[in-house]
Amino acid sequence: MLTRRQTLAGFASMATLGANGTTRASAIDFSDPQQKLDAYVRMRNRGDGRWTFTRYAGTFFAKVEGEVTVPLVGVEGFSRGRMQKQPDGTYLYNLEEAGYHTDLETGDVLDDWVNPLNNLTVKPRHYRSGQTSIFTPSSVLPQVDPWPTGLEYDGVVSPITVIGDSAWCSEDLFVRFPNPRERFDDEREWSGPYRIATSLATHSVSLTDLEDPDRPYVQSTLAYTTINSWRPWMLMGQTPGVISWRLKGRKFESPDDIGDDWLMRQVSADHPELVEAT
Repeated sequence: MLTRRQTLAGFASMATLGANGTTRASAIDFSDPQQKLDAYVRMRNRGDGRWTFTRYAGTFFAKVEGEVTVPLVGVEGFSRGRMQKQPDGTYLYNLEEAGYHTDLETGDVLDDWVNPLNNLTVKPRHYRSGQTSIFTPSSVLPQVDPWPTGLEYDGVVSPITVIGDSAWCSEDLFVRFPNPRERFDDEREWSGPYRIATSLATHSVSLTDLEDPDRPYVQSTLAYTTINSWRPWMLMGQTPGVISWRLKGRKFESPDDIGDDWLMRQVSADHPELVEAT
C-alpha cells in the first residue's frame, strides 16, 4: 500500500499540468525540492526573511457524529509571519496571530453565545497564539525540545500546481496530542484523552510574479481549512464529532495596506505588538 508521502511524490511530476492537460513551462524547477521550498516560502511569506501580514475571515462549522454539519460562528483574524533561511537551506518559521469569533448575522464579536449543539450558554474563546516551525524540503516540524511525550505530528508541503498563470501550493499538518483530564475543572471541557488538529492551508500566486527573482514579496491569497476536536469552551464533552474552520485571506506587505478595518483597530488595541512591521 502506498504511503501518503509516496502518493504526494507520485503526483510531483504532474504538478505543472493545467486543467486541460497542457503544461506551462516555468523558470523554476518545481521538481527540485529546494527550489520548490524556496518558491513556497515566497508564496507564503517572502524571500528576504521580513514579516508579512495576513487578514483572513471565515466560518466555524461543527458536526456531531451522524448529524448534519452546522455553521456556528464567524472567524475574523490577523497574523504576521516570517521565514528565515538557515545555512543548510531550511527555513525557521515564526507565526503570531489573533482572532475573534463573531455572530454570523450581525458580525458582532461574541462574548456570550448559546451553543445550538447543546443549548448551553458559553463564552467563545478569542485567541492570541503563535508557533515556531522548521521547514525542510521534505517536512514541516514544530521547533520543540524535548519532543512532547505522545505528540504525533506529520507536516508536508505539497507539490506546486500550475494552471495557466496561477500557481498553488498547500501546507498540510496532521497532529494528535495528549489531552490530560486534570487540565480541566469542568468535565464538559474535556473532549477525551487525545485531541486532533488538522491544518490545510493553500496559497495562490501569479506564476509570472513568482518567477521574477527581483521580487522578494509576491502577492498571494489564502484558502484554509481545519478539522479539529471540540474547543473546550464549547462544553461538548466527549460527544463524538469534529469542528472545521473555512477561511479566506490575503497577504499584505504592511498592516497599513489593509486600510480602515474594524479588526485591525481591535487587534491594534488588544495586541499592538502584532501590527509592528519590524
